[in-house]
Amino acid sequence: MRAERAGRRFPDAAAAAVAACALLAAGAAGAQCAAPAERAIAIDASIAVPRDRPAGSVLYAADYPLPAPAPGCAEAAQDGGWRYAQTPHPSQAEDIYRTGVAAIGVRLSIDGRPLPAAEFAAVAMSPSTRGTLRLELVKLDAGSGGGAIRGADLPTLVYRGGVGAEVGAGDAIAARVNFTGAIAVRAATCNAPSLRIALAPIAPQALAQPGASAGAKDFDLRLDDCPAGLSRISYRLDPLAGADAATSALALDPGASARGVAVQIRDRDGRPVAFGSSHELQAGHLGDGGSFRIPLQAAYYRGDAQPPQPGTVSASLTFTLSYE
Repeated sequence: MRAERAGRRFPDAAAAAVAACALLAAGAAGAQCAAPAERAIAIDASIAVPRDRPAGSVLYAADYPLPAPAPGCAEAAQDGGWRYAQTPHPSQAEDIYRTGVAAIGVRLSIDGRPLPAAEFAAVAMSPSTRGTLRLELVKLDAGSGGGAIRGADLPTLVYRGGVGAEVGAGDAIAARVNFTGAIAVRAATCNAPSLRIALAPIAPQALAQPGASAGAKDFDLRLDDCPAGLSRISYRLDPLAGADAATSALALDPGASARGVAVQIRDRDGRPVAFGSSHELQAGHLGDGGSFRIPLQAAYYRGDAQPPQPGTVSASLTFTLSYE
């Protein structure tokens, strides 16, 4: 009878011991990474986006230290890496996501290695290594729309155990990173007001020979309130009523009554300025922003053998600015 009682009690005791061990093991596993390292990165900046800067150009960059997981979490997330946890906007390329502002994307990299956008992909590294996270805002395509890139528009990251497609729900998360704040984005353009140039009257005899010019007047194309950060400004002049390309002489507007005369556009040294071509603004400290001037000159011009006939003279052109 004692032996039988003992036989009954032993399995019960063994089961209890096994259950206790299982509970202890489960408790230990749950406690290994109860509090992953968290970091909220505050972004606060203002950038100007040149409309004509090439796609792929980096518009803004900043570096941030990644959080170091607690020892228990580091042990639980061995053989893992940093990966995207949430991406609010679609991917644009293999390592770039769109943001809330058109024509601007975001690329995140760790110690020089871009985080891939592919599902399950990660930048593998030891959880005990405290790397550096770089945030880059990248020009995606033409345009320079303004707005704000909020922290909520940027991806969030986790350091998670397991790499590649084998990652599962049970793999420990050792650290999380998200963004707060905002980056203000404005179009990088200058204020370029329209201009009317009044040439003083002249007598037809001042243009006695073909190729003669008279009544020259200096003027400036004004570029005001240019933002800082520009590396290049170019301008182009285009006639509205036609022109002689060789001499940069504008044909008169349809409403003008004079005959045998044109309006020549040239630089301050008297050289004709080519129409329809890009000319770079020569200015010091362009990157500091501010106001700039393009010095030009207008003059009456006789282009052919027809003698000038008195009357009103008017000619028009447009000027277009490009920013990089």
